[in-house]
Amino acid sequence: MHDTTGGIKLKFNIQVDPFGQSLIDEQGFPLGENDPRKILVEQMLEKLYEGCESLFYSVTSAVDPLNCLLQVQLYDKLGGVLEATMCKVGTAKRIEVENQTFDKLEAFCPENVPHRVFEKPVYLDSMGGMVLKLTSR
Repeated sequence: MHDTTGGIKLKFNIQVDPFGQSLIDEQGFPLGENDPRKILVEQMLEKLYEGCESLFYSVTSAVDPLNCLLQVQLYDKLGGVLEATMCKVGTAKRIEVENQTFDKLEAFCPENVPHRVFEKPVYLDSMGGMVLKLTSR
């Protein structure tokens, strides 16, 4: 098990991509290992990618550290690269609104909407998230 310096045990290895953008605070500085916002986002990733061996993530865009779009690269037990995905993480309310928007767009023009891996968002306390495929359906 991976143990962050904050004492929160994660079931698998979750790291910021060393070549990507990390979660940042309001002043633009990377969040520390003990920052509760980083811990919450990584717990959400753990729930979304349950059963994964290892993953690296990088911020693609962010309103703030708790509402962001992440690029996620998964790895198997042997270190082999698995399919990359995008992951939207945010407050439960924001993710629910986003999910409703996806539902409406899919009804109107399904070919132009990113494919959601799960039919519904996944929630953890006050957070929500959804995994989007990067490839075509």
